[in-house]
Amino acid sequence: MKKQFYLGLIVFMSVSGFSIPGFAQPVFNKVLGSFTGVSNSQSAWVDFDNDNDLDLIYTGLTKTYVPSTFVYENDNGVFTLRATTLPAINWGSFAVGDYDKDGDSDILITGSTSFSTDDRISAIFRNEGGFVFTEQYSFQGLAEASADWLDIDNDEDLDFIITGFSENNFNSYTTLVYENTGSGFVKLTGTGLPDCSS
Repeated sequence: MKKQFYLGLIVFMSVSGFSIPGFAQPVFNKVLGSFTGVSNSQSAWVDFDNDNDLDLIYTGLTKTYVPSTFVYENDNGVFTLRATTLPAINWGSFAVGDYDKDGDSDILITGSTSFSTDDRISAIFRNEGGFVFTEQYSFQGLAEASADWLDIDNDEDLDFIITGFSENNFNSYTTLVYENTGSGFVKLTGTGLPDCSS
């Protein structure tokens, strides 16, 4: 979900409660950490390193108008920014899923890579472990984009859909669906889905 405000990231932990009969009133403490605020953003909790706690990824535009993608490792409640090769985006989207069935979370990402030019990207990055992500597949870049994994053909692997503007105008609505063949991705035609953006 996109949020049109600067994200001063707050991680909440329920501590105690009172009063309302049958319900505990949660009290939240802010987890210490230094997080860069962004707009036009998306965020998600993901256990990227399979250590049974949730790491954090978010994207968006900084207050100096720089597209950004941030990944923080959670180590027992302490969040550390990790350097990755993931593209910096804004007016975009990402989706997390294990497309190659190797037991970790890969990333489908799409969106604008510049605030001032028409550059855009759509790509799949494979999780190699240790917060290393390598680009495996590249597709038509979109802006004002959305992305999601789904098993469209019920064959127990992840296909995906992306939507957005393919050009720098409001008449270039695009919806693209790709089937996971096990050895790559094939664009499907004739799906009957309307072209749209996020």
